[in-house]
Amino acid sequence: MIWRAFSISQITFDKESPMIVHISEKLRIHGTENSYQLERPRHRHGQVSWEAFKFFSTFRQALAQACEREIRTHPADNLADAIEAATAISARYGKLLDCALDEIAKRSEPSLRAVS
Repeated sequence: MIWRAFSISQITFDKESPMIVHISEKLRIHGTENSYQLERPRHRHGQVSWEAFKFFSTFRQALAQACEREIRTHPADNLADAIEAATAISARYGKLLDCALDEIAKRSEPSLRAVS
């Protein structure tokens, strides 16, 4: 299995649409007005739509659950491989969290200045 590094380009921010963070081809975090949700693709009538299956009140909770899920499903053969994979996966998700929170803060600053 090839592990990809995350980049800020995988995070979609738009005024008209909510935040979407693509974790992999099989998982993404979708920010809505009321929650963050983990979504997986669902194929219907030849088209792909994303289906929410877990809901969270914070981005950190959603990202932590996605990280734990990836660690749980990693095909490690022994303890050393499992520890190495968990360390690498946690580091990738930590970088993604830092990038996402920085981007969220940058985008929310103008609206905070307008209120004060």
